[in-house]
Amino acid sequence: IIGTPSIDRLKIKTKYANMEFQLSRSRTIEFSGTNHAAQVNLQNGDVLNGQLAATEIAVKTNSGQVVIPLAKVNRILNRAGSVSGDFENSLGMKFVAVPGTDALFSIWDTRVQDYRAYAAANPGVDASWKNPGFKQGEDHPVVMVSWEDAKAFCAWLTQKERKEGKIGQDQEYRLPTDKEWSAAVGAGKYPWGNDWPPPKGAGNYGASLKVDDFENTSPVGSFKANQYGLYDMGGNVWRWCEDWYDGEQKYRVVRGASWHFYDPEYLMSSYRFNGTPDDRYGYIGFRCVLVAGSSR
Repeated sequence: IIGTPSIDRLKIKTKYANMEFQLSRSRTIEFSGTNHAAQVNLQNGDVLNGQLAATEIAVKTNSGQVVIPLAKVNRILNRAGSVSGDFENSLGMKFVAVPGTDALFSIWDTRVQDYRAYAAANPGVDASWKNPGFKQGEDHPVVMVSWEDAKAFCAWLTQKERKEGKIGQDQEYRLPTDKEWSAAVGAGKYPWGNDWPPPKGAGNYGASLKVDDFENTSPVGSFKANQYGLYDMGGNVWRWCEDWYDGEQKYRVVRGASWHFYDPEYLMSSYRFNGTPDDRYGYIGFRCVLVAGSSR
């Protein structure tokens, strides 16, 4: 049963108390028909548990109201037609909600295999991504792509999945904003915490730091995810963002550091690198977010 909730808050009346929470904070809502148990998994990791006092649940959507016997309900994913919850798109890119933003973040950078699908569907795409100067696997982050290339990929994916009905007509893929990236990277001085140097396994950074075994890029998801389930928020490749750098319409913001960098300042979570929209480097890639409308 798929629908778009017409409200942002949901109440679940239990035998012990009333649960009330924002839909945008929930990952999943699970029900068991055998004992009327209810469990709500929130984005911050909290779990609400209780026993339903009723024998059915009503889900109100923009298309009407559906009443479902609890015995027939296993799980409701707060996903369809919204920008909350978990989502996997047609390319196998996985997205999660990040507190403090209205966007679903891809849990990893756009991969070589994702960009290959785009290039195959769009003859004439600049082929620099095929020859970064070192060997890459299909699950490595695509590099040698400009800001303009990344934006074109997002526009193609948006149109593709709107036509397929995978996303709504008011949803779109784009690059994260500088502010969204700051929310997603976490509050630590560095992506791994506040201490220097980075510990072994902190990410894919410059070889002199000796924290990983990769000479260049590494497969996405090779290191531990952060508190929001996002991989490589530091290291592997820098990522293009939507914003102009310092408001000057010459350079675009780039965040996240890469395998090529080792200086403490560059690796800080708050550091902003930059590049012109047509720059292509073997240490810059991009990550997509999914939003409703033109949310910025």
